[in-house]
Amino acid sequence: MDELALLEKVAVLLGPWDGPADYEIVTGYLIGADCVAYMDGATCYLTQAKRVDHEGHTGLYTEDRNCAGIVLATDVEREPVAAIAEIIGKLRSLSAIDWLTQDVLTMRERYEFDILRHR
Repeated sequence: MDELALLEKVAVLLGPWDGPADYEIVTGYLIGADCVAYMDGATCYLTQAKRVDHEGHTGLYTEDRNCAGIVLATDVEREPVAAIAEIIGKLRSLSAIDWLTQDVLTMRERYEFDILRHR
């Protein structure tokens, strides 16, 4: 599957940071209905996002500050859209158990998942 052709480019509003009017807008790519992947420097993030309901601005999303974002990759040295397409393609090709055993278990930090908790 050509992930690059499936990615919808959106603007993502991040923040607020140090003050109530301290925001940043970055280019992101919609992954599903409410998730956005974006690059900040050489780091690729995945976060839940909400579409801003404003007439004429269908491609504007805000980061959902109630959810933790995930770092998908660091030290990325290529175009963001190409890196994001490759990452999403790789993740879509893996089962959850493959991802856990091939990627998560090789990490040095311990992560706690609540697999049985219902959303």
